[in-house]
Amino acid sequence: MDDFKVVSVSVLITNPEGTIIESGFAVLLDNGLDWEYTATVVNPTYLGDKIRVQVADLPGNVVSEERVIGC
Repeated sequence: MDDFKVVSVSVLITNPEGTIIESGFAVLLDNGLDWEYTATVVNPTYLGDKIRVQVADLPGNVVSEERVIGC
């Protein structure tokens, strides 16, 4: 049994002012290891936007990482 298996990956995209552009969940790929998120909102002015990814594992631990696009 894998006690540390990733069970969900969520994505939040905001503009530099903090307004939410979109959010949703990534999908586990067929290989059972990699996750993929496909943006659904047209965002022509993405430079400076922030992408925050939050990962949860089987025991309920949650880790997040945030990056700024183009900086």
